[in-house]
Amino acid sequence: MPWYTADELHKMMDPKMEQDKLLMERCIAGISVYAAQWAYQNPASPIISEMRDLVVSIASYWGLDEGSDDVLRNKYLDQFDMLVENGCSGIELILAINQNCGAAILGLYRFGTEMVSCQGIEAKSPILDHAVEHLENSVRMLEKLDPRQEDLPGIEM
Repeated sequence: MPWYTADELHKMMDPKMEQDKLLMERCIAGISVYAAQWAYQNPASPIISEMRDLVVSIASYWGLDEGSDDVLRNKYLDQFDMLVENGCSGIELILAINQNCGAAILGLYRFGTEMVSCQGIEAKSPILDHAVEHLENSVRMLEKLDPRQEDLPGIEM
């Protein structure tokens, strides 16, 4: 097994870390759309605040917030709150789901496995399972609306 200095290891891992961060940014976008859909259908649902907390957790865990509450709020939470406040339905919803659903599902899966591997099975929030299930249903809904679409998001492993 080869040995690496910390700098060499960091240099090798940088591209992977950037891919992970990009995935998580798209995941947060998908979660925000998911929350907006819930807000449109049921504005009083506690799931909306759970999704907001999930955005905070994901951004913090992957360092997307750069350790700053201002970055977190300006880059992710303001967008989340705006989408939830305006709601999302019809063609807007279909387009947003089409763009972000696969990344949201994969990102939630990655986040869930990270939490379980670091903190044990208790760290896995039931909201993760619920969100993944709902997003998968959204993809199936899209496929029924336009079965000719071949570029619908999916999970590639």
